[in-house]
Amino acid sequence: MFASDPRSAAIFVPIVAFWAWRGGRAARRNLLVALGVLALSDFVSGVVLKNAFPRVRPNGTNSSFPSSHAANSFGQAVYFSLLYPRAAALLLPIACLVALSRVVLGKHWPSDVVAGAAVGAMAGVCGWWTVRRLWGSADVAAGGERPSAQE
Repeated sequence: MFASDPRSAAIFVPIVAFWAWRGGRAARRNLLVALGVLALSDFVSGVVLKNAFPRVRPNGTNSSFPSSHAANSFGQAVYFSLLYPRAAALLLPIACLVALSRVVLGKHWPSDVVAGAAVGAMAGVCGWWTVRRLWGSADVAAGGERPSAQE
């Protein structure tokens, strides 16, 4: 089962819902920003760049550049790796495997996945920067809030 298969929601939605429920305000905030990262990476890769660079895929269909799968997987991997650095050892290789699979399956050229990874990484950094900017740098992953002016 792959991420593009709608049945994967049966696995991922309950896990995410449980994490949001048990993780408290910080987890819900981080998930909300993760949705923003996903929307940004998908919009830039799937709408802006694919329309600006209409390139044929290796299998002969259209809309190759950049890979939205690579953009979305790297966006999430970079965002959560910056929030939870110990998770980077798991998340970044998964994003690399997603990108590699697009080339191996003949859906994208190598440059498509490199460009998609770059778009996603930038979206992930934007999400992390947003969390740090709005909620401060102290323990943003665990829910640390910006100190008030009275303290």
